Amino acid sequence: MNDNEATIPQRIAHLDAMASAARLVAKPGDERLAKQAVALEGLLKGVLTKVERLRRKGKQA
Repeated sequence: MNDNEATIPQRIAHLDAMASAARLVAKPGDERLAKQAVALEGLLKGVLTKVERLRRKGKQA
């Protein structure tokens, strides 16, 4: 999913769905999956930061 093709709630839902799917196929000690989970968490954190920034900006307007 391209960031420019979705709303923020859609992006959050997509990242959450990807993380859920990863949990379903997770095997103990899977280093590749662990790295993917860290990357997804980073993406989600960035989106949530953007949401908070937009909320604050909206309250100031």
